[in-house]
Amino acid sequence: MPPILRSELLFFQILLLLTASCGISIKNDQNRDDETLQLPSNTFVQYDLDDEACQRSSATVRLSPVFETYVWNGDKAVLREHEGAGIYSTSSLSSRSVARAIYGLYTRETCELQDGSFICLDKPEIIQHSSDLRLCRPNGDYRRQSIEGIALGSLRNIEIAYDYYRSLNDASAQIPKLALMLLPKVEKMYHLPGTGTGTGTGTGTGTEDEKSFVVANNLAYVSTTRGNPFLIIYPSSNDRNPGNSLDKPNLWESEWAIAHEYGHHVLQEHANIAKYLSKKYSDNASRISSNLIYSYEKTASNGFNLRMSSRQASLSNHLRVVNEAFADLFAYYSLGSRAELTRNLPCLKQNRDLASAFFHGDIKKILDSKVLQTYYSTEIEKVSDCNVPNFQGEHAVGAIVAYGLNLVFQHSQAVMRNNENLGNFLLAWADRVKAMLDSGRSNINLDEFISQAIAVASRDTYLTGKQCEIIKDIFPEWAKLWLGLDASSMTRKFQCESF
Repeated sequence: MPPILRSELLFFQILLLLTASCGISIKNDQNRDDETLQLPSNTFVQYDLDDEACQRSSATVRLSPVFETYVWNGDKAVLREHEGAGIYSTSSLSSRSVARAIYGLYTRETCELQDGSFICLDKPEIIQHSSDLRLCRPNGDYRRQSIEGIALGSLRNIEIAYDYYRSLNDASAQIPKLALMLLPKVEKMYHLPGTGTGTGTGTGTGTEDEKSFVVANNLAYVSTTRGNPFLIIYPSSNDRNPGNSLDKPNLWESEWAIAHEYGHHVLQEHANIAKYLSKKYSDNASRISSNLIYSYEKTASNGFNLRMSSRQASLSNHLRVVNEAFADLFAYYSLGSRAELTRNLPCLKQNRDLASAFFHGDIKKILDSKVLQTYYSTEIEKVSDCNVPNFQGEHAVGAIVAYGLNLVFQHSQAVMRNNENLGNFLLAWADRVKAMLDSGRSNINLDEFISQAIAVASRDTYLTGKQCEIIKDIFPEWAKLWLGLDASSMTRKFQCESF
């Protein structure tokens, strides 16, 4: 099978994973005239090639070790030099961390109304096949919004994350390279019942109307059982970045956003969490998909909800929290533990800033009894604003865990006395997560995973006085168990000492 078709087969299975059991329900009122049905609809930026002739070339081009790409600095996109080696364009753009780059894939999935719910069960249809991306300009001189410019900007940020990972004590020299999927058009067509006679264009009264939704404004890491894992760069929507304004961010220009996705890659390679997170559809099926931003098109604000009416926090939920916390910490450490790395990134901002003790709206990052009750509740809570933390979702709970663990790591004796690289704690934690999963237990709770992260920052179960204060503040319920604060607790995990 040609390499491109193999990639598209894998992406097909990725789409199946993302949309499996995709049932969307609407509220049917008794009064038909009062019934409203709002579906997500967006338009995305159209991207093109700067050098179409290059795509027909078979020349091997080695990029200059110094080239410029656009980077989001928190306020605007600015040109920055990148000093890197080993970036080539032969049959496809590649580097030390990226095996190939592909673009142009366009898939469509049809969703129909059945018994008050939208059901998307068919395999996505490939409207346009993907192609390998080649670059022929050694100096990397491409427009910001060209496909080549986006590829180089993304690759630059991946290389930074890769270099940091390789600097860690237990980094693997065999960590797989990524396949960089650029700007796929992943479209869902919603067929609506009409109300009379017309053209069915969405403005008339035909027997059937259609609305389209295209996945945009997101990144995703997807591991697979075969081949290279994917890092998917979705397009920006027109409303998010009108007119290619330098004052509006594209996620691939954020060093933090790309490093976060690479953090998922690191955890997967060290702990092999994928098989516990999703159903395996076939030998080639995708095993894990981690979106940077929760997909809010499935929430009540758009007039329709997931079909699920109840939930249960299970091992897969706990691992997703670990996955997000790990990736937030990896991104933070790989970029020098700087504050406001997510400044002015929609839906992220202070919510994912490890230097901020608060979510949007001055909500403190504390995993207290109220947050835990929400996380473990069997009743689904609807959150319609991506800036408001959803404490049943992995991103918000993971952000609290990451915030607390960072403080615990920072105040460890290993850091304060020996200037330990904080990233080494992450790889040690990943090893412990793997050992827990390899034990075969299916009832591992979230607090157990988090206590293993604290253990790697302890000294033979002894914590500094400051670490204990942090645990009491950020994890007050679990502190009772971990530190033996509860008289009923007979299994203290850590002891506090003065430092």
